[in-house]
Amino acid sequence: MKKADLHVHIDGLEYNEEEVIKLLKQAETNNVKALGLLSRTGVNGYLPGGAIYELAKKNAIKDYYTGKIVTAVEIPCVIDEYPEYAPFCGYESHILLYGFDPNKYFDEFVYADPKKAKLFWEKDIDKLIEIGKKLNLDIPNKEYFRLHYKQGQNVGDSVKLLHKAMLENPNLKNQFSQIFNGNIPHNTSDFARHLLDRDKGVFYFKRAGYSSFNEVMELAQKLDCKAVIAHPYYMNKNFNGKDYLTFLLKVGKGKINGVESNYYLDNLQERIQIEAISRHFGVNFFTAGSDYQPIYKAPYMFNSRGERFYQMPGKHPDDLPLEMTEKDINSLPSFNDDYQKVKQVERTL
Repeated sequence: MKKADLHVHIDGLEYNEEEVIKLLKQAETNNVKALGLLSRTGVNGYLPGGAIYELAKKNAIKDYYTGKIVTAVEIPCVIDEYPEYAPFCGYESHILLYGFDPNKYFDEFVYADPKKAKLFWEKDIDKLIEIGKKLNLDIPNKEYFRLHYKQGQNVGDSVKLLHKAMLENPNLKNQFSQIFNGNIPHNTSDFARHLLDRDKGVFYFKRAGYSSFNEVMELAQKLDCKAVIAHPYYMNKNFNGKDYLTFLLKVGKGKINGVESNYYLDNLQERIQIEAISRHFGVNFFTAGSDYQPIYKAPYMFNSRGERFYQMPGKHPDDLPLEMTEKDINSLPSFNDDYQKVKQVERTL
């Protein structure tokens, strides 16, 4: 087993070489052998002008990181509204794609286009404010969220900003206290999750522009890359984690290649259970991911003692390192190597 982290967010930092270099150095210091830098809204970091691309172009990645960089993206999607998919229809899922050519097909994909992503975000904010007004809440106007667009790239993140506004406005805090029956979550992630819960959340609505699960599966097949279910026991607390994972593996049979089984789990038994369920469906590729998000200062890859930190309250560092088998790491193409091979071909033409 080797240390790996294939779920490291660079949302908002896709063009920031300085910040990406910090992540590369951190991964090198902590002996991380495989690294997946990703965003939820596209693959711009791997395209001309993007930080990863430009560092590779200068052949500078090796100056900061000697491990393998894997092209990666996380795509939020919703389960298709098919009768046979009940009771999971409309619920959110996150799919990780690995080892693709970033120049292909993503320009056709809704969420990969930054202009479209921003348009959908605008629609979501309009809906969020509309719901707030119906509830007679003193919701900040649209400009409040616009100023924070880089930090709030989807409605979930914008609801987190609403949590910040609430803490700054005693009147708004009192209004939300009535919604939460006096028990307002102190953690912004819990606050957002409770408000947006499909069954009970007063702010729930179907997000604009979200792709369907099957659309993401089709994209993965066109890209001929690995499609991996992200943090399966973390998504949708309305369902038993085992049932939810079983459903996704069943409807994604032949299309899902792997499962992120090593992340911020409670214990080793959960990881063992996830891998056993996956193997039952013929899935034997397992990834590790911290879900590190630099902008939110949430978890990070490893500290100096090799421990990992969780982003959810009530959890703590434990002795389960983020690791993958050497075989699984070797099965993924290396962006740093592939880029240099392409440049070599260009020089010889």
